[in-house]
Parts: sequence; C-alpha cells; structure tokens
Amino acid sequence: MSLDLQKARVAWNFLYNDILGPDTEQGIVECYSQHAARYDLHIKDIGYNVPATAAKLLMKYGNLGPESEVLDVGAGTGIVGKELRELGYKGEIDGLDGSSGMLKIAESRKLYRNLVQQFLTSDCALDVGDVMYDAIVSIGVFSPIHVSASVAKSFFNHVKSGGVVIISYRVNETTTSDSEYIAELKGAIKSICDEGKASVIAEHLTDFYGVNFFAGDPSKPCAGMCLCLRKT
Repeated sequence: MSLDLQKARVAWNFLYNDILGPDTEQGIVECYSQHAARYDLHIKDIGYNVPATAAKLLMKYGNLGPESEVLDVGAGTGIVGKELRELGYKGEIDGLDGSSGMLKIAESRKLYRNLVQQFLTSDCALDVGDVMYDAIVSIGVFSPIHVSASVAKSFFNHVKSGGVVIISYRVNETTTSDSEYIAELKGAIKSICDEGKASVIAEHLTDFYGVNFFAGDPSKPCAGMCLCLRKT
C-alpha cells in the first residue's frame, strides 16, 4: 500500500514526539490517554502493519475456536481485536493496557469481553485472575520505552499448555538502548525456552510500519518481528 509521506511524517511525529516524548513510562501512558482519540488515524497513516500480521499468525498457530479465550496485552484501542474479528475469530477476547483513554476506545468497539487497566512492571503478575488463556498476543508493547523485557515471562503463567504466545518488536536498532533491549528480550525468551516452559514455533519478519523515518529513506518500511511460542 502506497502511503502519503507528508501525512506519514505528521503521524510519525505524533507518535514519537507527542506520545513517546516523555522520559518515564508513566508519562508515556498519560500521553497515550491524552491523545487516544487521534491514535488510530495516525497509526493508519504510517502503515502500522504488525497487528494484522500478528492476528493472522494467531489464527494460523492458535488452533482457536468459538470457545477459545485470547488475552491481548497492550490492547490499546483494540486494533488486534478488530483484526481477529475480521479474520472470523468467534471466541472471547480480554484486553489489558495501562492507558485508560486507549481502553475507552477499545471498549467502544464492543469486541472485548473484559478490559483491564494495568501498568506492567518487571515483576508484575497479569491482573486477569485465574483465567488460563488459549493464546496471548502482545503487539507494539516490547520496546525500551514501554515495558521491561522480563514481562514476557509472566505471560506463560496465564496461558494453557499447548497455547500460543505472540509478541512483536522492531528489529531496526537505531540506538544503543534499542540494541540492548532486543538482546535482553532475546535473553528472556531463551531463558523461557531453556527452562522448558515453551518453544519457538515461528519467527516471522514483517513490516512493522510502512515507513521508516529512523532511516535515510523514509519510504522504505520499518522492519519488525513477530515471535510465536507454544507453551509446553
């Protein structure tokens, strides 16, 4: 899909300056709430592709049916839920996000069973009670300005044996902190697998965004990874 680079630059600045500008995680969460009403429009303008990719992978590997339960961690405005419904998923979806403003948009879509506001920290348990999900998906969450990489470990306490966990991350390492974070995330995943809790079933390289203003040529996509794991 061809994108309007002028609109894309405005949207990029909205995301990386207006929303992700604060230097604390709590500040970023507050900015997400403040700008929630504009989020979907701007994300569309930069070709935010990874939610659609993740939904397709979830339908491919998740063995999901009408009785299935999926948890969307970092649900935001409910884009992943929307993609899953458009692919024909009929089961339940719960969502969890730190931003109350984003969750209000997700609620308005009427696609989710439960929506929970929770700010994820490195040692937290997901606030979903004793529900064991058939799949957990977390898109656009794992970055150094959002959550600790170790949060991924908590997912496997809330997914059934044989269930699928899908997480995404940008593979463009634009700063030292990006490189260190990706290494930390890969280490956390390796630890999960080495402990026998899960195995990697797919590593799917995709376009994270349709543009890339981190690079010299913004018309080229910003690469991303969807990592798919199955709990043992």
